[in-house]
Amino acid sequence: MPQAVLLGTENRAKQERLAWLLEDLGLKLVTPSQAALAAPWVEEDGLSHRANATAKAVAWSVAYGGMAIASDGGLVVPALGHGWDSLKTRRFFEGDDLGRARELLSLMAHLEMEGRHAYWVEAVVVADRGRLLHTAEGRSGEGIIALEADDALIKGGFWIGAVWYFPQLGKRYAEMNDIELAQVGDHWSALKGQARNLLGQH
Repeated sequence: MPQAVLLGTENRAKQERLAWLLEDLGLKLVTPSQAALAAPWVEEDGLSHRANATAKAVAWSVAYGGMAIASDGGLVVPALGHGWDSLKTRRFFEGDDLGRARELLSLMAHLEMEGRHAYWVEAVVVADRGRLLHTAEGRSGEGIIALEADDALIKGGFWIGAVWYFPQLGKRYAEMNDIELAQVGDHWSALKGQARNLLGQH
């Protein structure tokens, strides 16, 4: 095992989630900036989140020369059908995060609340110097897409939390703590239970 596991992303919000995923395993974690690494070019054209996460983890692990963890996820909005692809959650709109939030709300403007259900899927992959080691996948519970965004909750490269609302708690995703996230069936909480397997620990 290398001296540290690289968090294979430049997205601060994703770095925090990956670090939280591994926090109980006694590992040293390093970000790309701490390792003085530039992001490798990765063509995110896989047919699944697992495929995209694998491409990212493999590329980062080669650049790092050691073990790297990366993920890929997206929002599933059943009511939009072919008009929405979870694989393009981050890239469906050429603009900033606020623009993305507003564009999604525009796409869903014709839907009443009962048709605004949405959930998140996330794949996490660990690779070591270009070799795939382990994969895991998690799915969240269902929330709904609110009628408007809370702009103040768009931060750290994650905008979905500003529009994704959970009526049972009366909160948006970005407002919830870890306990509340577990209560609504958060995908990261589901993945945390698989963290030891991701690193080949038992």
